[in-house]
Amino acid sequence: MYIDDGLSCPAGYRTAGDVGGTLSVVGKSPSTKQQEEAFLRNRAALERMRQSNDALAQRNAVVAENNRRADCVMLRNQLRQSDFSMRQGSAWDNMRQLRNDRQAILDQQVALGC
Repeated sequence: MYIDDGLSCPAGYRTAGDVGGTLSVVGKSPSTKQQEEAFLRNRAALERMRQSNDALAQRNAVVAENNRRADCVMLRNQLRQSDFSMRQGSAWDNMRQLRNDRQAILDQQVALGC
């Protein structure tokens, strides 16, 4: 803290008077510079890898969602076909199997969140 006069110091403090001494700047050794450059290169490589992994994960999430939607459409079509078969059913022995198939389709829809 640089103060021009001693009047602006808080109680119990005073100015140091004339500040003497010099300011020195010490450079970095070549090995230190090399270590810092290696660290920064490694850090940049890790960041590029993280970004690549994030992009891949996002693409995989999009593909998984598209597959889920396609599965939902397929199950909806199977359900329609099952309902149609039940309405057309002339053989009652087949009706139990159709009901079981329909319930299995509904269970799959719930599992997928359709």
